[in-house]
Amino acid sequence: MSKSRDRHSSSRSLDPKLTQLEALVDELIKDSPREEVVRVGMEAIGLVYTPDPIACMTTVLTALDDIRASRRAGRKMEKEL
Repeated sequence: MSKSRDRHSSSRSLDPKLTQLEALVDELIKDSPREEVVRVGMEAIGLVYTPDPIACMTTVLTALDDIRASRRAGRKMEKEL
């Protein structure tokens, strides 16, 4: 099983937005990302699309980091209780 598929299957049950963001990262790192797939995917989760693939990657990675940071903060708060 590929790392990408394994990563997606483990996060799928946890957060659909996280899964969509990871799918967008997978698309954006391709040699020729499909612009329509990226545009539709970003708009579906409320991200602003731009034709610049670097700007798209930055937006997607920032959103992904925000979700992961909030999860870490939530786990830290649970441990403190």
